Amino acid sequence: MGADADDRDDRDLPALLRKTLALAFRVYRERPGLQRVFSEQSRKIPELIEVRRALEGDLRQAVRQIFAAAPGIRVPDIEVGAYLATVFLQALMEDLIYQHEHADFEDDRVIEAATDFGMRYALGRID
Repeated sequence: MGADADDRDDRDLPALLRKTLALAFRVYRERPGLQRVFSEQSRKIPELIEVRRALEGDLRQAVRQIFAAAPGIRVPDIEVGAYLATVFLQALMEDLIYQHEHADFEDDRVIEAATDFGMRYALGRID
């Protein structure tokens, strides 16, 4: 007998978040120079602004779907929560990968800390 979605607890969520963050690190580390130029220029060139906004919208939609479907999520405002999650991810990637601000931090350390941070927010925990 398989587990019903309502029977699962929040133990799967950290693994999902961890995998998502690891994937983001891989994507952002592929051709980081090109990614950085796109990030900079997509705030200036109208055609690229549209592309960036569409990509951000797709990411926010995915986060909204996870927040709405995952058991145990206690985000008071899913729309704002999805916005905050995407801004956090983008800022994290740009700081670590494009700006090399904290190059001494291993990806695994950052992924674990970001997973903890995200889970505390998503589950409404401050302990």
